[in-house]
Amino acid sequence: MPPLRCASGIQGLRRTTSFPAAAAPFHSTAHLTKRTRPRIHLRKRSTPTPGPWWKPFELTEAVLDLDSYESNYTRPYDRAEEVAQTAKWKSDPRKDAMGKRIDKLEADYKDAKMKLEIIQSKSWQPWRVTDLDIMTAALQGAPKRPGRQTQDVDSVQLEVVDKNGIPLSVCEDDERLLEWLIHRKHTARPWRLGAEELSRLLEELTNAREFQRLLSRFLTSGQSHETIANNATGIATVISDALCRLERPIELLPIINSFNARCELHGYSMGLPLCHEGMRLCAGAFKLWGLQNYIEHAFSHRYGVEPVVITEVMRILQKEVLLRESQENSGVGSDLQSFEGPRLNLRTWKSKIFRILTGAPKKGNPDKTKPCFRKIVEKKPDEQELNDVYQELLATVRPLPQDIIEADSRSGQ
Repeated sequence: MPPLRCASGIQGLRRTTSFPAAAAPFHSTAHLTKRTRPRIHLRKRSTPTPGPWWKPFELTEAVLDLDSYESNYTRPYDRAEEVAQTAKWKSDPRKDAMGKRIDKLEADYKDAKMKLEIIQSKSWQPWRVTDLDIMTAALQGAPKRPGRQTQDVDSVQLEVVDKNGIPLSVCEDDERLLEWLIHRKHTARPWRLGAEELSRLLEELTNAREFQRLLSRFLTSGQSHETIANNATGIATVISDALCRLERPIELLPIINSFNARCELHGYSMGLPLCHEGMRLCAGAFKLWGLQNYIEHAFSHRYGVEPVVITEVMRILQKEVLLRESQENSGVGSDLQSFEGPRLNLRTWKSKIFRILTGAPKKGNPDKTKPCFRKIVEKKPDEQELNDVYQELLATVRPLPQDIIEADSRSGQ
């Protein structure tokens, strides 16, 4: 019986088609009659080891030199090559990497320790954030940093972290970072600062903001009362010299006023040089209430106020009064506003300056007056310039009787 064939070919199990001319009978048993040898898996033979009779030997340099004599393919094996090959085969990559990591860790530790010492010695640095800064930013808004075009907040935060010596693990949570910055001052070491140390720190300052940070840290330190009492004169002289180097010392008037209030609270002197600076700054800022406080402080501690300072202060007041008169006449500022109280007109300001010059009557004793410039001028009759400036300013601000009554009612007298 002939084998069955298909005209269109035979489709195999892999769905491939064989044409009839090349197709074999589907019932062929040819593959069963062919003998095949099974596969035998053999183990890989290991490298034969030398017998016990083998003794290792070393070729001397003379033999190596003779072997390479007049050969263009070899070079002499000298001592330097031996050292290089020995170091090469003795090197351990894991051990070397561990050694490098240890060396890097020691260097990083030294850098971190040095940075921590600098941060502890300069805890007033401009990157320090306190609860007072947060309240100020909440009331007035955060200050804008000019010249910074980047919008990457993470880079700014990392810069704060780096300059404050904050562990990187704290940066994972903003609230934790803020808490660490606020409460860090409670864990800082005691800050004992004398006049010499303060002088050294003030010489390193470059702008008014760093100066304000240092004085704020100085006033809030736990040892400030004792330190100020022991070094009041020296500290006042140092601060006075530093104020002369600043571009806008008037920005530090709140700090100087806080210094004065702290001195008055604990009953010690703030020093004549700093009292002079307070008078100048208050006159330049037209803070008459603060100027009166400094005059009373000078009288209560029996300062020998220099006539040059009083003359300068009165000239500043004269200039401010003339400026405000021109503004009022031109209609630019009919009402002048001050941080000391409500909006006051120029007549009221003149009355207040008149009281500073001549003295306001004390409560309960109208026959006596408060400390004023008149008492200083009367003690210096030989100072012609002082008397001339005093009379000129007195003629400029001399008010009418009803203006004096109005000024007294506003001041609560």
